[in-house]
Amino acid sequence: MIELSTKKELSRIILIESTLRKPKLITESSQFKSVYIGKGGMYKTISWRVVKEYTEFGYKVVKEFMKELPNGIDVAYTIEDNLYIGTPKDAKYFCETRGIKPELANINSNVCSIGKCIYKDKTHEDYGKWAGYSHRAIYLFGYDYVVKEGDCVEGYFPLGFVPKTEEDCRNMAIAFSNSVS
Repeated sequence: MIELSTKKELSRIILIESTLRKPKLITESSQFKSVYIGKGGMYKTISWRVVKEYTEFGYKVVKEFMKELPNGIDVAYTIEDNLYIGTPKDAKYFCETRGIKPELANINSNVCSIGKCIYKDKTHEDYGKWAGYSHRAIYLFGYDYVVKEGDCVEGYFPLGFVPKTEEDCRNMAIAFSNSVS
């Protein structure tokens, strides 16, 4: 029962877990994708086409079409995993301006809200730091961070805590993301 939006042969068929913002990808060609998104027990078909890929920053802008949006809407996803980033403006800021490679904070997340700064020059002060962010705030955590009273991560880590491993920095980014979303 798959309806293709293009006459081209499918380049691959992928099945991934279905949630509201993580679509179950049913078909994919070089131009269009057809997905089903579960919403309140009902399913709808969304087709999209890639508008532009920003491979040097790891994201793509796609135009999504559905019954409710016949003219489409531009949104951004990671190229590697098709993870939802947000608007193209969000992706440009997080990936290009801040140098972040977005990822999900946990497996139950629907939107990328953490990431590692890898798209900056290695000599940049933020390179290698982990960022926690939302539409309201962003902060990068590195080995030089010390938890202080009143910090967004204070309830997650003891006062005076200094990250010693990359996993500590990542966990601080997750805590920050949770506290500001």
